[in-house]
Amino acid sequence: MKNLGKISVIVLFLLSIFVGSFTVYSISKVQSYGTLINYLGIVRGATQRLVKLELQQQPHDELIAYIDDIIYDLKNTDGKYGLEKFPMLIISSSFPPSIHYGIG
Repeated sequence: MKNLGKISVIVLFLLSIFVGSFTVYSISKVQSYGTLINYLGIVRGATQRLVKLELQQQPHDELIAYIDDIIYDLKNTDGKYGLEKFPMLIISSSFPPSIHYGIG
């Protein structure tokens, strides 16, 4: 009987370590998806603002550079914003740049 109690404690301890590790892994994945969604929202909002400014004949080259930097970061692993977890995930490099910006 005493042997069964020790085995159950060991099994419960190992199970709790496994569940804890899985929880930390899951939280890490959710956090990285949150970062991705945040930057995609920034690109969406900045693109809307850029279109509005361009329609009002007010060019804004800094905003274009900012959007380009974030998109570059989403496509590559060596950008400014540290989005190396998501290379080629959202924007396929098989499309020409004119499709990304709706030109042409």
